[in-house]
Amino acid sequence: MDAFILAPAVIDAQRGCLAVSARRPVRLPTRLWSHRAWAGPWRAAVTPPSATSTSAASEPVAAPHLSPGDTIAVVGATGGVGLLTLRRLAASPGAPFSLRAVCRSAPADGLLPPDVEVVRGDIRRPAGADGGDDMASAAVLPLAACLDGVAVVVIAVGTTAFPTKAWRGGNTPRAVDEQGVSAVVAALGAATTRVVLVSSIGVNRRRQFPFVLLNAFGVLDAKAAGEAAVFAWADAAPSRSAVVVRPGRLTGAPQTNVGTTWVAGRPAEEEAGVVARGDTLVGDVSRAVTADAVAWAVTATGADELDFSVVGRPVGDQAGGKDWLSDLDGLLIDCGTQSCGQEHNAGASV
Repeated sequence: MDAFILAPAVIDAQRGCLAVSARRPVRLPTRLWSHRAWAGPWRAAVTPPSATSTSAASEPVAAPHLSPGDTIAVVGATGGVGLLTLRRLAASPGAPFSLRAVCRSAPADGLLPPDVEVVRGDIRRPAGADGGDDMASAAVLPLAACLDGVAVVVIAVGTTAFPTKAWRGGNTPRAVDEQGVSAVVAALGAATTRVVLVSSIGVNRRRQFPFVLLNAFGVLDAKAAGEAAVFAWADAAPSRSAVVVRPGRLTGAPQTNVGTTWVAGRPAEEEAGVVARGDTLVGDVSRAVTADAVAWAVTATGADELDFSVVGRPVGDQAGGKDWLSDLDGLLIDCGTQSCGQEHNAGASV
């Protein structure tokens, strides 16, 4: 569903992203399933606290791929989207699971929520590496050890599309978005039943303008390969599921990638999201809205293979009210027993 009409794009060469104007989106279908146990705490990002349903928020989460005591791991937990996703999950009342942060380097004191297990792992060094006695110089664990016993894995890693300081040390799109993501997938154990990958809009349209410009150094090719690895893992066993979240150009805090241009965007409380299955939308989106969508994908039921786009809009936009999170449930319409990720198959040969 094309909720936006493509407009002239501006390439931010330093940051490696698209700045695209768009027309008013079409409202997505209303929800068919209830995820009220999650909607309450998430809605705080776009709705005043008084509008949050406390009774609904106190309900525990229930999802076939998650059981009480299960562990959810976020790979890239100190990055902007990964950090906010971890905070969303940690703040969810009644959620009977443990959280694990897989970090390449030691997080600053107070950065992560309390009671989050922190392990040092590096997608560029999947076999691990020796280190010292403290966290700052601790050994890098093999990715298989970092993800041992984890039920759901969120992969929120990335680099800039064009050469910047972020590429130092070989952190190119191919090394991070293709080889790094594939290394995480290869390290998954028998306990893992779902992978949620943060990708990008334009992956399936990377041969079309303006995304062909964004893909000049292969970032969308690399992300497409990472997506393919995730979907191939899910296809290998009926108990597995995969969700790919494709945000637009990321805006707002926290920005953690070095050598990039700051794009402020709207304040978190003034932005809601627009979502559509496949790779159909264009526009910017805040890291806060993206994290809301990723956190939803961790527990969403009824999707064996789902890929969707998310961009931002003002809360007051007539495309919908403040409760945009109900539109996420609308992504599951007509899924049933069929794949909700058919769009990624159509884009594989682009």
